[in-house]
Amino acid sequence: MDSVPAYACRVRGDAASWRKVLCMAGYGNGGVPPRVLVRMEDAAAASWNAPEVSEATWQAYATERPHVAESAAAEAAVTMLRNRQAVLQDAARRAGLGDREELDPALRILVGLLAREGGAGEDDVRVARQIPTVGRLAAFLAQRMCVPRDMGAPAAAALQRLADALAT
Repeated sequence: MDSVPAYACRVRGDAASWRKVLCMAGYGNGGVPPRVLVRMEDAAAASWNAPEVSEATWQAYATERPHVAESAAAEAAVTMLRNRQAVLQDAARRAGLGDREELDPALRILVGLLAREGGAGEDDVRVARQIPTVGRLAAFLAQRMCVPRDMGAPAAAALQRLADALAT
C-alpha cells in the first residue's frame, strides 16, 4: 500500500497515533484494562517509524491535488497555518508555554522553518534553538499530532524531524 500515493501521503497512520486511539477504544471513561495497557506501553517502547515517502510519491500525490503543498514539510506548514487559532489555543491551554500572543511568534518561526525545509540552513535552526519556546512548541505539536486526522504521515514526520533538530 505504501506505493499508492494517497495512502502513503495521507491515509497511513503512525504508531503513536494508533496507540492514542487504541488506548481509548471501547473503554471510554473506564480507562484501559491493565493487560492492554502493558501491551501499549511495550509498543510505545518499540521504535517503529513509518517508511519514508519518496519525493516522487509525494509529487504524484500533490500533482493530482491542487490544494496540497509541493513538499511534505510545506504541507505541515500550511496545515499549521490553516489551523493557527486552534493550534495556539491548544498549546496555550495544554502545554503551559504561555498565552496565544506569546506562542504566535514561535508558531510563525516553526511554519517558516517547515516551509523552507531543505532551504532552511543550520543557521536558521541554530537561531530558532535560542528561543526556548520554539523548541518546546515544536515538541508539543509533534507529540500532540494525530496521523492521519491532523495531517498525513510524511507531513507529521517533517514536523518531528524539525522538533528533533530543535531539541539537539
